[in-house]
Amino acid sequence: MKRYGGARGQGPGELQSIVDFSIHENNLWIADVRQRRILHFDVATGRYLGEVQVPEIHPLRIVQVGPYLIVLGLGPFEELFAQYDTSGRFHRRFGIVTDRQYAKKIGMSGQLASLGDTAFVFVPLMAGYAFIFDTTGTLRGRFPLLDERPFPDSRVEDRPEGRLYIAPTSDTLNRNILVEENQLYVHTAYRKPVRRLFIDAYLLPEGRYVHSIEVANAPLGALLGGDRVYVLDDTLVAVLRLRQR
Repeated sequence: MKRYGGARGQGPGELQSIVDFSIHENNLWIADVRQRRILHFDVATGRYLGEVQVPEIHPLRIVQVGPYLIVLGLGPFEELFAQYDTSGRFHRRFGIVTDRQYAKKIGMSGQLASLGDTAFVFVPLMAGYAFIFDTTGTLRGRFPLLDERPFPDSRVEDRPEGRLYIAPTSDTLNRNILVEENQLYVHTAYRKPVRRLFIDAYLLPEGRYVHSIEVANAPLGALLGGDRVYVLDDTLVAVLRLRQR
């Protein structure tokens, strides 16, 4: 086991509020939402290599795609993503996936995964769709997930200072995604009528549904790795081996 980062703080290699990380070859990137920066470490040695300042955005999710960092921002922006090169130079904002997002500046959480060195996939937290963007900011593909849940509407409150759009809630959440070879695995958690977790597989890039894995008794979620599922509980991690039926 390796430890990355020093003491809690604002100095070089120090972190305050970790929200996500991304591993690409021997590079580990850790997003600190409070400090608006992404710290860079050597995976093998744990050595601190530098950081990327992201003053344009509060980082929520990150992924390295070739020579670029793609950052999903926290907050009500018209475009979802900010793009930087790995030296820290800002390139562009991009990523409109719904008309309501643009009109109401709805912030959207979700999951990111690299598709090689030129593209990535984005799966929103609360909607049954997947979107494929390339590193020029172009939307290259979109396909519905198995349940094809629509984007939930935000709540609207009229206050003395103006109209306020409040992020929606949902009983169904896309908790994690994984890309292995040419398949996208989406981990979807259902809270009602009973708590259930499914890992659904889709072929890329067309998005054809392949199969699903139901994982019982996973209160904190599960991760798929090869032929094993790692089930997270309050005090332990159980490892399950998959069998074909």
